Formats: sequence, structure tokens, C-alpha cells
Amino acid sequence: MHYAAGVALMAMLAIQVANIVGRKFFDYPIVGTIELTRMLLAVVVFLGLAHSEDLGDHITIDIIYVRLRRRMRAAFNVFANVLSAALIALMAYQLFDYTQFTRDTGEETGILEWPIWPFVVVAAFGSAIFALAIASKLVLRALDEPVEADLPQSIGEVSGPEI
Repeated sequence: MHYAAGVALMAMLAIQVANIVGRKFFDYPIVGTIELTRMLLAVVVFLGLAHSEDLGDHITIDIIYVRLRRRMRAAFNVFANVLSAALIALMAYQLFDYTQFTRDTGEETGILEWPIWPFVVVAAFGSAIFALAIASKLVLRALDEPVEADLPQSIGEVSGPEI
């Protein structure tokens, strides 16, 4: 899923570059660039969520968290994971429900007239996998297995790929 999100990101880049070149040099922009970018952005975001969760790369504000004792951190992690997994699973369910609605109504994009439901399916699938990634961290913590996001880091150090 992470690689599919990367391909979608590169496709967004290619479409934008082609649109700019077409508009500036040939006075011929690509029709539907905004719609294509919007739909590909949904693919990038929703397919990248689970990978970011696995790496512990989501934005966190840990001013108080780093000052908590180990047991309080563990309790907070359990609470946060249960709540997050439940909310994201609910979001996935609603997106799957919305998929059926968009298929039944034949909802399409405005200019290209592409059906919207395949992109909603991708968002629902990505959300479901994201909820499973959160739940897997909960299980790993319950089994006292190491979780990447819990490994000690120095202040200012970020996990994941460096830029």
C-alpha cells in the first residue's frame, strides 16, 4: 500500500508538471487536472496511513507524555490505541457505506465524469488497514513486544526516513 501511495504521488507530480508545461508552452492545459489531483491525493493519504502508523511517524504532541512514568505511558497508549482503532474502524465502515451510496446514485466528477466510488473504496480500504495497524500495536503492547513508536528517542529525533 505504501508503494501504491508513492506511485499515486508520482502520478500527481507528473500530471501537475504536464499541466504546467502544457499551459505555459502550448497554451493547452490538461483537462481535469484538479479532479485527478484530488482523487490521487485521497489514494496517497489513505494508503499511506497504515505505513506511517507502523513507523510511528504520525504527528504527536508529547510535552506531557514524555514526563509520565512508564506505567502511565503504557495506560495512555492502551487508551489512545483503543479509541483510535475504534474511531478509524467507524470511519472505514462509514466510507464503505458511502461507497454503496455513490455507486447507487452514480456520483461522478464534474469535468471528467469519472465515477467517484472506486476512490471511496480505496479510502475505506486504507482506513480499515489503518485501524488494523493501530489494533496490532495494541496487541503487541499487550504481549510486551517492542513497538517502533515506543522505542526511546532523544528529544528532537524523528523516526522514519530522514529528509
